[in-house]
Amino acid sequence: MSAGVDCIPLLLMHTTAGAIVFTVIAILSLLSYAGFRSRIPLTSLLLQVVMDIAKHHKSVYVVAMITLVLQASLSVYVAIMLVLWIGILVGYLFRWYSFTVIATYVPRVDAENEMLIESAVT
Repeated sequence: MSAGVDCIPLLLMHTTAGAIVFTVIAILSLLSYAGFRSRIPLTSLLLQVVMDIAKHHKSVYVVAMITLVLQASLSVYVAIMLVLWIGILVGYLFRWYSFTVIATYVPRVDAENEMLIESAVT
């Protein structure tokens, strides 16, 4: 229902594109509410059954907390590994770029170190 409230200020500010989008969203939410309204008693019944089961079996909360901790630690682990791999990749790309620049612009010495040969960039 917040889409209907959001479209009113957009209409007053003469932002018609945003107002039209939010109006369409508000109309679709009203139509979907009419379709879902008959399912609300079933939803409340299912929620009541789940709460009764959770009251009887306290291990549900323990399993939920353990799963929550494992999922959070896995998310942190994946984020750290992603940052590390990006750092390693950037390091290799920086080394490759540095070596390429140095090899291109530094004068070269031949095998006997007799004379400097300017690098030919063509």
